[in-house]
Amino acid sequence: SSSFGSAGANQTWNLTFSGTPTTLNSIISAPANTPAGTSFPGASVAYVNGGTDYAYYNVSSAELELVGAYSANAGVTFNYSDGEEQIRYPFTYNDSFTDTWSNTYLVSGFLAHRIGTSNVQADGYGTLTTPAGTFTNVLRLKYIQNYKDSINIMGTTSVTLINSENYVWYTPGTHFPLATIA
Repeated sequence: SSSFGSAGANQTWNLTFSGTPTTLNSIISAPANTPAGTSFPGASVAYVNGGTDYAYYNVSSAELELVGAYSANAGVTFNYSDGEEQIRYPFTYNDSFTDTWSNTYLVSGFLAHRIGTSNVQADGYGTLTTPAGTFTNVLRLKYIQNYKDSINIMGTTSVTLINSENYVWYTPGTHFPLATIA
């Protein structure tokens, strides 16, 4: 069990947290309609988060794959040489897969390398309540990501190891998450 609800069959997840909600406008767009869209020729859609952060995906009948990202505020572009699978289709309760991926990005003019592994498991299904409404027949995916960032700055290599646990909820027929908690 996690702080994001229990795994298993016929679960009820409530993501209507107390406090004042923050609204962030997010849209799905054609990559060509975004500032860095031409940098990601393998992308079929762009997810625009708040108008300054962009994630570029290849969406097909087989998978949702992250192929790049751009942050206008930070001025950082993540170029994936091996895209990061988010979900495979079809995907049902207890299905799982492991994906290795890699990208590069610039930090203060220095090239950084990121390599990682994502372990994805459909660990539950049931009903999800969010500020946007209640959704039934929802599948929850648990993502465990382990990745390493390395950068060489004037002969000195710096390495950072990251481990994260994320939860994402999907509904049948919609190839993009209803909710994500990282």
